Amino acid sequence: MVLSKKENSDIRENEFILSQQINHMKLLIFTTVIFLFLTFLVNAQQYSLLATVTVKPIYNLTLGIEIITKKVLAGDNLNVSIKLNKSDLTEIKEEITVDLAYEILKPNKKVLDSGFAGKVKVKDYNKTTIQIPIPNIKPGRYILNITTTHPQAIPSSDSDDFSVKEKLRLGSFSILEYFNFLIGLFG
Repeated sequence: MVLSKKENSDIRENEFILSQQINHMKLLIFTTVIFLFLTFLVNAQQYSLLATVTVKPIYNLTLGIEIITKKVLAGDNLNVSIKLNKSDLTEIKEEITVDLAYEILKPNKKVLDSGFAGKVKVKDYNKTTIQIPIPNIKPGRYILNITTTHPQAIPSSDSDDFSVKEKLRLGSFSILEYFNFLIGLFG
């Protein structure tokens, strides 16, 4: 069977087109395999980033508190003396900033109020005074608990008790309100 020039040309053209299609298929398969491989690597990297990191403490904090004024009125501030010692568990000797959090508790340990008490810088030892706002609570005995926090330190806490006393009243006025009224009246 002898083919004409036209038929030979058509066959060569079809072979060329078929060869290009095969090359495109090979490229598509190669690209798909590379894409799947890269997707696998990205997912593997994602999972490795979700690891939990545990930080070993390098400082030990020791907190001591003493309430300066043991009897206060509801709504006043409680003056508290803070003594904070830091011991280094490694060779690193530096000043750190420690957060202080407070809780005001009933004697049965039920929390009435809590909040941020401030920041204290300490290299080895620091003694300072802070003020804790007392909410409007009923007269009685309460406990103040203060806790230290720092990401690289073993936390510490200490407690002291205090009393909230009742405001003296003259009828529906407190003594202070009555005194201010008299000053305003007589100028």
